[in-house]
Amino acid sequence: MPSPSSADLPDWAQVRALFDQLAALPPAEREAALAASGASAALQQEVRSLLVHADAARTATGGGGFLATPAAATQAPADADRNGQRLGAWRIDGLLGRGGMGEVWSAQRDDGAFDGRAAIKVLRAGMDSQRVLERFALEQRALARLNHPHIAHLLDAGRTADGLPYIVMEAVTGRPIDAACAGLPVAQRLALFLQLADAVAHAHRALLVHRDLKPSNVLVTGDGQVKLLDFGIAKALDPLEGSDGHATVAGERPFTPHYASPEQVRGEPVGTATDIYSLGVLLYLMLTGQRPTGRSASSAAEAARCVLEETPLRPSALTGESTGPGLAVDPQWLATRRTLEGDLDNVLLKALDKSPAGRYASVDAFAADLRAYLDGFPVSARAAGWAYRARKFVGRNRLGVGLATLALVAVVGGGALATWQAVVAQQQRDLAERRFDEVRRFARTMLFEVDTALRDGPTAGREKLVATTLQYLDRLSAERLTDADLLRDVAEAYERVGDIQGNTMQANLGRPEDARRSFDKALALRESLAKLAPDDLKNVQGLFTIQERLGDQTRAAGDLPAAARHYGEALRHATTLARARPDDLKLQLRRIEAARYRASVDYWPFNRSLGRYAEARAQIEQLVADYTTLLARHSAAPEVLEHGGGLLNQRSDFQRVAGDYPASLATQRQSHALATQLLAQQPDNPRWQRWLYLAEGRLADALLETGDTAAGVALWQQSIARREQVAQADPSNERAQRNLANGYGPLAEQLFTLGRHAEALAWYQRENQLLRDLRARHPQVKALVGRLNESDRDLARQHLLAGRPAEALALQRELDARRADALAQPPADAEAAKYALVRAQVLLGAGGVAADQRARLLADARAGLALLEAAADQEPFNALLAREAGLAAWTLGDSLRRGDAAAGAALQQRGLERLRALQTAGHLPRTVVWPAL
Repeated sequence: MPSPSSADLPDWAQVRALFDQLAALPPAEREAALAASGASAALQQEVRSLLVHADAARTATGGGGFLATPAAATQAPADADRNGQRLGAWRIDGLLGRGGMGEVWSAQRDDGAFDGRAAIKVLRAGMDSQRVLERFALEQRALARLNHPHIAHLLDAGRTADGLPYIVMEAVTGRPIDAACAGLPVAQRLALFLQLADAVAHAHRALLVHRDLKPSNVLVTGDGQVKLLDFGIAKALDPLEGSDGHATVAGERPFTPHYASPEQVRGEPVGTATDIYSLGVLLYLMLTGQRPTGRSASSAAEAARCVLEETPLRPSALTGESTGPGLAVDPQWLATRRTLEGDLDNVLLKALDKSPAGRYASVDAFAADLRAYLDGFPVSARAAGWAYRARKFVGRNRLGVGLATLALVAVVGGGALATWQAVVAQQQRDLAERRFDEVRRFARTMLFEVDTALRDGPTAGREKLVATTLQYLDRLSAERLTDADLLRDVAEAYERVGDIQGNTMQANLGRPEDARRSFDKALALRESLAKLAPDDLKNVQGLFTIQERLGDQTRAAGDLPAAARHYGEALRHATTLARARPDDLKLQLRRIEAARYRASVDYWPFNRSLGRYAEARAQIEQLVADYTTLLARHSAAPEVLEHGGGLLNQRSDFQRVAGDYPASLATQRQSHALATQLLAQQPDNPRWQRWLYLAEGRLADALLETGDTAAGVALWQQSIARREQVAQADPSNERAQRNLANGYGPLAEQLFTLGRHAEALAWYQRENQLLRDLRARHPQVKALVGRLNESDRDLARQHLLAGRPAEALALQRELDARRADALAQPPADAEAAKYALVRAQVLLGAGGVAADQRARLLADARAGLALLEAAADQEPFNALLAREAGLAAWTLGDSLRRGDAAAGAALQQRGLERLRALQTAGHLPRTVVWPAL
């Protein structure tokens, strides 16, 4: 339906006169009087809407209405006392509130997996009509689509024992966002608002419009996190909030007049522009302590009229006289009023435009202007002429560009030159001219040479960009830099260049050594800045980031001592940040993550490390304790749940190394519970789907290792079913297809160790065929080559064990041809050792090996076994390495017995002794089913 133009809208003098007449009548007589008034249809619609607002306001002050109607009082059964009831994993321990449609109860998680609190909305008895049930279900589906750290999360849903639906929400304790802003600097208020804007933008991307944004629906927690309350539930539970125009209008389009958009007040269809207007009202309130319209309104009707009639004042123009009687202006705002002048005035007035078309096109665009303001860039809410853009550019680059601009002025005007020379010393003038030359040369290069290179392809363009930028930065950093802002800018530029050159965590140009040099330069600059401003937390954050990058680079290069040093420094900086802001959830998680990285260099069961097992395990146990405390305070936050999965998996790996499989199982149950909770918040989220099926695979392994074979195999099959569902939904997604193959192979390996060779063969074949298809479709993915080699190796072995020597021999020869270069050398690492052992098993077992080939085959296999046994002997605490060495010796001995019975028997005995020692200590998993044991 098109919105009416201003020419179609009724005159407000007529609206007010007719409203005053009808408001004096009993409600039952108003409709007839309105029809008899002879007013136009548009005028009647406006008056009818205002009468609804007025009735809502009277209801809020105790005059009856929705919450106190006879239907609610006499037709609905009495509400059950749910204290002590258990709903799913939650036990109710108190009533938080009661509204016309439902009740909200506080609850404690009570399933033994984790501690946590929640708020549970239960539909009231007697309200379970088909329409209400559909609305309740719609709210649940809407909430399930939202997964954002600043939106209260849906945790669970179900029905009570008496058949009423309920929704479990994250428990949020905090203050309304306007109250939380009192006394804060403008930048901190904007930072809070940007959290809210991100949440609303997320909802819009999920095709949801909030329609009732107001301070009571936006809380700020004690650790400074904004939480937007659930979509729909707050309106259903609390339709009336007060008598000063805050009443939420009941009906099909609920809203709060003071925060409603003009189109809402007129009863027109609403869209994302409605939320943008309400965000503008909230920001105005957050920055000034006042609403943009209706500051003196004493009723919902008057507030709604003001939304349509009043033009908001520029925030910077507000005075004590303009705020209305009895309304105090925020004293912090009065002290910094000039901050709002200009950009923030324009941003707010654009968001508050009466016409939806005149507002920002999206919440992201609104937020982008605020971020531009904070960073000193031009905003779109004003005509960005050349002079305005120049002022912003100079403001961001006070030293470099500012002095260069003075140099340009000096060249252009002789009078300016004389003034400049009189004020600036010769050394500063020379520096300014050099800076201006650099800026001009850099600008010309970017405009012409890099643009031309980009036309030749993205790689050539990036190479040119890196070369040009490094020349500029190296000349700049060769000077003695003492300006803090310039030091920070140059450091950040070196970091970006290093990322492009060879950051191992993202797409890059494949030049890791050059990247490390750039990162080293960035680190030196940040350390200089730390001497100038030791308490600058923003620079501490930069030091953390660059040390972590250097840790990644040195670890990838195999320099483990350097990696430990850099990760240790990153942890030190992360700890400083976490202690400075103990209520900042992200900083607490970052510290835990930094400590995990540092511990993984000390010891990592499945990768190269410094071998400091005891130190690393103690650190991981401490981190689990820290994380458990954090989880108890933020039991529903997705970022907390996600961090826990990786940490608990790392702990489980240490437990498996120690041969403590029951403890590993308990840890994997916890990790699986976190993944399940994540997916319950947003069932269609591919990331959380992946997280859950990976957790299912790990838990399935733990079940098998403790002897619960049936449950373990069943859970592996469930994990694979999830992977298949994701892979089928997007056949072109190579990663999803590879994850599916990564499910087939481990299940086959477990079945192999259990001696169930026919089943193992079937799963190995499925894995192998999928990897071959993927390799054909994605030849550029190098990781697929290694995975296919592993699959061919395992499948060849399984063909042999299943009594299919011809198939085993054919596949092994194909694999040998692919790995010809590697076969020319004796095995030098664990992976090569495994290939040599399986190759000997297959070729000797299939027969037809010439004598000279047999000797070389056995020599490589013995060398491989020696590598595995040496690794096990170096780590006597490592049950996994001991098991691998024992099984390898037994398998090679079995192959040798066909030509040298005595040597084969001796090897088998050696392997069995190692396995029996594990079994005696209780460190042998139940998946190892060996006849001789």
